[in-house]
Amino acid sequence: MSKSSAASGDDARRPLRDAEQRARIEHIGTPSELYENPGNLFVASFIGSPEMNLIRGTCREWRVHRRTRPAPATAEGGRDRQGVVYGIHPQHIAVGGSHAKARVQVVEPTGEAQEITLTADGIDLMAEIREQPVFKPGQKVNLEIVVHKVHLFDARSGIRIN
Repeated sequence: MSKSSAASGDDARRPLRDAEQRARIEHIGTPSELYENPGNLFVASFIGSPEMNLIRGTCREWRVHRRTRPAPATAEGGRDRQGVVYGIHPQHIAVGGSHAKARVQVVEPTGEAQEITLTADGIDLMAEIREQPVFKPGQKVNLEIVVHKVHLFDARSGIRIN
């Protein structure tokens, strides 16, 4: 099943992973359900265009940390010092706000939006921005994360923990 066919229509989809010549169903649901509530990292990386931003970090004191800086989300469901992967869809990153400072690297106008590659705290992110003036490479911007849309996954198993 191609990524685009898995995301079209409203009927149930079953992303498959070929694990050592054995196909395994990873998650069953409509494209909207898979997008909004991916059960694991495979599904999170499989559905959505542009793809979900996935950032490795660690839970500490109920916050997710990358290096020493806390990320804008709580680590509900995570254990202290647990390795996690922080996932956020490009559509849930907005320009403006106070969560992070970033520099625009690449701008791809799509007609109805701009797909922007940004670097924030040494991390490359993709954001899909609508109804904003055209951004330019090198431009500095502030970012706001839609915190209730953050997905946390266990770094070892890939299972969603929030």
